Amino acid sequence: MSSTQEPRWGTVNQAAAEWGEPPSTVRRWAAQGDIPARRIGRKYQVDLNALDRMREPKRPARYLTEQDKRLAREVADALLPLADWQREKLSLLLHPGRGRRGAA
Repeated sequence: MSSTQEPRWGTVNQAAAEWGEPPSTVRRWAAQGDIPARRIGRKYQVDLNALDRMREPKRPARYLTEQDKRLAREVADALLPLADWQREKLSLLLHPGRGRRGAA
């Protein structure tokens, strides 16, 4: 969906029903500027396409390359000098399946 798409205006209640959220949440999103809104008489309308864009997943997380991992280790070693026992405990916390108990 393109961010230059024409607005598809709907009522706050319609947007709330589509999202399964209370109308007060939709009004808050509009008041905060998270979604475009306009006032028609005494009623507010919100851009339903903007709500749909909020549902779209953000860019997928990038996997770390070996070079990234090596750099991260170098930075951690420089900023956070650890004793061997501390490094092992940290490794077990970060990678629970590894370690002495999980080793074959």
